[in-house]
Amino acid sequence: MWEFQALHYPCSHVLAACVSISNDNTSFLDLVYTLDHMINAYRSKFYLIASKEFCLFVAGPMLLPDADTH
Repeated sequence: MWEFQALHYPCSHVLAACVSISNDNTSFLDLVYTLDHMINAYRSKFYLIASKEFCLFVAGPMLLPDADTH
């Protein structure tokens, strides 16, 4: 149930219970997960970085995707 507490997103048990009693599970979702909020999040323009000179150097390990999962 940590998903709901941390993310305000119901766990699979809550969703299954809603289905079993024909209850609308969207009433348990936080508003940030609604389609309107998702659309608004990507409504703004995203600008490309003009040059690598403008990128910040971050010291530390380089994180790469696991090759076995792709």
